[in-house]
Amino acid sequence: MTCDLQRWPLVRSVYDQAMDLQHYSSQLDNWALWLARKEPFALLRIYRSAAALQHPEGSAPLAKAWLQNTVPRLKGAVMAMATVVPASEYETLKQFPAGKLLGINAELFVEEAEAMDWLTAQMAAYAAQH
Repeated sequence: MTCDLQRWPLVRSVYDQAMDLQHYSSQLDNWALWLARKEPFALLRIYRSAAALQHPEGSAPLAKAWLQNTVPRLKGAVMAMATVVPASEYETLKQFPAGKLLGINAELFVEEAEAMDWLTAQMAAYAAQH
């Protein structure tokens, strides 16, 4: 997993392969760092393989605690989140919208360029309202 903050408030995270529990936990910790800035941000998540989308064994308690502690803080902090997934995973994941779970403006894409176009438009709309 790589995480690029050079274009803050745009965060770009790339996941190439399956994560172990340590990397999964680090990924969740990143959210705390971004939220600690107390500045709205947008997130582009890119999953390059089906394996990268899999949660490691033992991650369920971490995910549950993270959802309970973090979701209430996301609204107002996250301008938008675009997630790029392999085409083979799109239809399955479309049935479980992350935006609904997290309470944020989020969309799922197959093409990175399309995701970036959408995210840029969402960031501009957010800026115009605030």
